[in-house]
This record gives sequence, C-alpha cells and structure tokens, in this order.
Amino acid sequence: MNITLASTEKTTILKALEKEGITFRTSLCGGRGTCGKCKVHLTEQNQEALACQTEFQGTINIELPDAGEEKICTEFGKDVSFTPDSSRKDQYGMAVDIGTTTVVMMMIKLDTAEILGFEAQVNSQAIHGADVISRITFATESPNGTAVLANLIRTQLSLMAANLCHRFSINANSVTDMVIAANTTMLHLLVEEDTKGIAIAPFTPVFINPRHLSGAELNMGQFPDMKVTLLGSISSYVGADITAGLYCTHIVEQPEPALFLDLGTNGEMGLWTGSEMICCSTAAGPVFEGASIKCGTASIPGAINHVKKNGITTIGDKPAIGICGSGVIDTMAFLLDIEEVDETGFLEKPFSLTEHFHLHFKEDVIFHPKDVREVQLAKSAIFSGIQTLLWEAGLLETDLRHVYLAGGFGTYLDPSSAMRIGLLSEKWSSIIKSAGNTSLKGAMMALVDPSCMSAMESMRQKARYLELSGMKKFQDLFVENMMFE
Repeated sequence: MNITLASTEKTTILKALEKEGITFRTSLCGGRGTCGKCKVHLTEQNQEALACQTEFQGTINIELPDAGEEKICTEFGKDVSFTPDSSRKDQYGMAVDIGTTTVVMMMIKLDTAEILGFEAQVNSQAIHGADVISRITFATESPNGTAVLANLIRTQLSLMAANLCHRFSINANSVTDMVIAANTTMLHLLVEEDTKGIAIAPFTPVFINPRHLSGAELNMGQFPDMKVTLLGSISSYVGADITAGLYCTHIVEQPEPALFLDLGTNGEMGLWTGSEMICCSTAAGPVFEGASIKCGTASIPGAINHVKKNGITTIGDKPAIGICGSGVIDTMAFLLDIEEVDETGFLEKPFSLTEHFHLHFKEDVIFHPKDVREVQLAKSAIFSGIQTLLWEAGLLETDLRHVYLAGGFGTYLDPSSAMRIGLLSEKWSSIIKSAGNTSLKGAMMALVDPSCMSAMESMRQKARYLELSGMKKFQDLFVENMMFE
C-alpha cells in the first residue's frame, strides 16, 4: 500500500500513521526501535527504514507491507446455557472481547440470543506496543499517553458497532446493551484509569470490580444511551477475560480437578481443585503471537502455521512470509525431533525452513538460536506456573481430568507439539480440549442472561489469586523446566 504522509512539524512515520488512523500491526515494541518489525519502504530513497525511528517534516512517500487480514478467533462452540429475556423484542446487544492483540465484537438479538454476526479487528492500540507492559510504558511516559490509548480503543469500538448496525440494517437506538470482557490493563485504558500500579510490585490496579457506564461516557457517538458493563477481573494479571472464560467452561460445576489456560503474552490460568478456584499469571512474552521471533509474524495470510516432518502449511496457502504462534511451537518441536536442538536448547546455527523443505519464497524464513531461547523462557514460565498451582493445591498432574485451552493461540495450537517441547504435560494427551474464544463467549452469556452475570460475579469473588513472582517454588521450577526433555 502506497501512502503519502504530510506533517508541518518534525515527527516520525509511525506517529504520522497513527494521526492518519492507520493501525500498523508490526509496531511491537511501542516505538522504541528494539523489535525491528515496523519496516516500511521509503519510495523516493528506495530503501527500508523503521517507521518508529525515521523522522520527517513536510511530505514523505512510503510503501507499507501488504499484511492482509489477520486470522482472529471468533470460535467458541455451541454448548452455551442461558435463558434470554423474551420480552426484549427488537432490542440488540454487543458482546465484546478486547484483547491486547485483537478486538472481537458480536451483535446479538437479545430476546432470542440469536447471533447476527461478528466484527473482528487488530487492536488499534497495537501501534504503541504488542503487550500490556509496552502499552503501560507508553501510557505513563508519553504526554497524555493514557488519553491517547483510551481514545484509540473507544473510537475503534464505536466504529465496529456502527459497522455491525450498518451491515444488519439495525438502528443504533435499538442497541441497548454492551458487555465487555478484557484483561485488566485493557479495561483500565478503556476508561482512562492510571495503569502504573499494574506494572510495579505489589501490582495494584485501580479497580477489578465490574463497572457500569453509558455509551456517552465512552464517547461512543451513535450509542450515547447504551448501557455498557465491564466484567470484573480477579487481579492485575488475571482479567475479566479469564473471569468470562472460567465461567463459560462450567469448570466450577465439575466434581473433579480441571485446568483452564489462556496462553498469550501473559499465560493466565485457573485451577479448579474440585472445591476451590486458584488463579495465577506468568509472563510468557509475545512469543506465542510470533512477535519476539526474528521471522515471526501475526496470523495473517502467508504465516507458517504448522510445521511437520512432511512439510509446512501457511495460512491461506500463500507464500511464506514468517512464522505465527502455532508455527513457532511446531517448529520448536520439529527441531527437537530432528536433533537440530538439544535438551539444553542449543542450536548451532540459524535453521532455514525454506531451505530444509526446498521451498521457493521471496524471503528466507529462518529460526534463530535467539528464537529458541524465547520459546524456552515462555514454555518454562507457563509450565512452571501450572506446576506451582498444582503444588499449592496438593494435586498431581495425573489428578487433572480436563485441560481447556482458550483463545486464538490455544484454538490453533497442536497439543502434540506443545507436549513435545514441555509447554504441556504428556500425561494430558487425552484430556486437552480447545475451548475457543471463551472471553467472547462469557461476555455473550452475561449479556443475554442476567443470572449468568450474577453467577459469574459470585465465582469471581470466590477465586483466589496466587502471586508467583515472590514464590521460591515457582523460581525453582522455572529453572528446572528450561530444559527440553
């Protein structure tokens, strides 16, 4: 895509793109110049440059990479149980999942709970960083940073809602309710609250309880009277998206131990012991979104999503442009199987997927030694968190009867690869289930049935949060689990 940017003051290409309302998905480090992924082509100079580090004044002609449409998870199955209010004829609602990476909105007919359709987009805040820490850093260190991020997501939600109304010929006044599930940081940024306390010990958020607002309070122009409910969080790093996910899997209704995992930049998890819900979060980094991988990319056409001994597959069967999260885990498992990587994580030299599989693409897709370390850190953090929860509850890995993988990464992940690298236990091979977008599913249930909303809140209040950062048990396990066995 060719673009001409103009500015009367000296500014960076990245800031100019933001001003024009162009979300640049590949700005992953929040404009600090460390990820190297916001490359653009300077047309007149005929050279590549980082958008976050390249300044200009006047006009500049650039070419953005054609990223295509990102594959965003809207799947959650049909096993939902609720009772819609039949008296709400001609009323509509929106269930929303605000993820750090993506935003999904669903329009629902409230009297029947009929799902009319979805709107799914990359989170417009992504221009200021791939993860919550990058966003918090921008919010606290940039002038009016919190307000900038709040305006971005509010505008995006308003436009997405308007798009859905237009698509289904629904009057905006008929949209009476919206329920939002999101992690704690995204909820703070939505309502323009200070996020500084979330990032530093003792990790204290401004709020975790549900909030009720109007569309007008969120500057949602066409929907001023709409009732907006933010679901409650469990802690700074176990957000309302996990509250919604835990509820909609009916995990607390089961008599036997079960584990819920939402694996993203933060590995958020809940262990149901049979009588108590214990939750924790581990910092996995953006490796599962391909962000911290040298040739990593989002789940867009051309992303390598699976790697096996007999070859690779890409999203949309397009020429490979990089590796997305599920492909990263497959690649790691594959390199272990062919003994290119040993149990310590040593990879002697960069491994070319394109060369190994005799593929012919414009760019060589390579897995680097540093990529192996990124996967090691992430998989050790996740599995150590799981083991610490089990230890806290006095349970063994074999005591679990269900393991739910939530979110987009969990939905498309190959469990056998996850077990091969030590991200999940091989003892769970027969009990792992992909649960889809449980954040969106829980938000929908709360939207259409008030009894679901109250039951979800009751479950949230009873959940216990385990802070891993100061636990010697977690630290010891983290060192042990760095190895590939």
